[in-house]
Amino acid sequence: MTQTAPRICLVSHIALNLWLFRRPLTRMLAEEGWNVTFIAPEGPHMDHLHQAAAEICTAMEGIRDNAAECVTVRTWPLERGSLAPSAALRGTRALESILIEEKPDVIHTFTHQPNILGRLAMRKVSRALRRRPVLINAVTGLGSCFLGSGLKGVAVRMLFYQLYARTASKARAVLFQNEDDRLYFEYRRLTGSARTAVIRGSGVDTERLRPGLLGPAARKKFRASLGLKPDHVVCTMAARLIHDKGVREILLAARSLGAALPELRFLIVGEPDPGNPRSLTDEDMKTFSGLGNVLFPGWREDMADVWAASDMAVLPSYREGLPVSLQEAMACGLPVVTTDVPGCRELARSPQGELLPPETCGAMLVPAGAWPPLAEAIGHLVSQPELRTSLGQAARNKAVQEFDARTIARQAIDIYAELMR
Repeated sequence: MTQTAPRICLVSHIALNLWLFRRPLTRMLAEEGWNVTFIAPEGPHMDHLHQAAAEICTAMEGIRDNAAECVTVRTWPLERGSLAPSAALRGTRALESILIEEKPDVIHTFTHQPNILGRLAMRKVSRALRRRPVLINAVTGLGSCFLGSGLKGVAVRMLFYQLYARTASKARAVLFQNEDDRLYFEYRRLTGSARTAVIRGSGVDTERLRPGLLGPAARKKFRASLGLKPDHVVCTMAARLIHDKGVREILLAARSLGAALPELRFLIVGEPDPGNPRSLTDEDMKTFSGLGNVLFPGWREDMADVWAASDMAVLPSYREGLPVSLQEAMACGLPVVTTDVPGCRELARSPQGELLPPETCGAMLVPAGAWPPLAEAIGHLVSQPELRTSLGQAARNKAVQEFDARTIARQAIDIYAELMR
């Protein structure tokens, strides 16, 4: 008798997250005989998610049974970011219906809203299926709901505390991207009796992302397409344009360094995120666009080439899970400047948790929320090309050893298998 392939549903509040960060995991799951369903709301990048599913199915032809349908996509009607009772009820009911139809063995949710609604859906789903699927929550960073200040910020944070605590029994495991976030949740008793583990990000393809990806002529041509000259020293930030990523700090640093370092150019890759209350507005973009040493190329799908055209990477974020953009930059052999906050500082830690010097890990840490130390660190790298090279080599070594996507995916799949026993 043929054994039924296990099915997993990967659930996110935006298609972008599944498309950008979960393709290596999905590919490995498909290779190992799993059927995978992406679940996300309609919106930007849903077409990319469908394309990714089709590409993985095509790659599985001749390798496994049912290759044409091994990865599918379901649209989840969801009001992103809202936990108002009526919106939460609609989102939960819609998710229940999808999960009952999909009949998953494992449900892996990503970010706070899917985590909570996934927990709320478990009772009805378990009753309908007459078994309880394994629910795994992924906390991919605390996000703006845990960083907000003022009365509204405190109220939102208290709501999340209550919802996580009251539904804690529904999840079998809660996965974190850094130890700081795990300790935060455990201290506030938001995980209940669920197993907790740290899986350091989603990983990057260290074979595709590597130093020297563009030859000298191709690099010069690509730089020119971005408005960059061969003698420019390029500092690149790739992120959603929201205040919590430190966009204000990087732009103030750029303004302060313009006269002293005329060869320095800042490449800010990304777009505002209107669905996030902390997003930059059109008015903000008009204000910042006047800086002559800052370029805003918008959203780019060719980030491997962007990193190959860059000389260093920066992310002055206030808090992260574990920033994929900097892992990509490190894989490409670039030194990074980032903040000494949870998630970002993980790039400068050993697997045992010890903070490492820049010459060992390739990452320089600066305080969050302050532009002068950020400007100083960037200026230091601009003026010392030999240091950029040596730190870039250290960054590449660390990325290959610790952040390879297949290594990270293996850790997640092992947890799935263990919890299904």
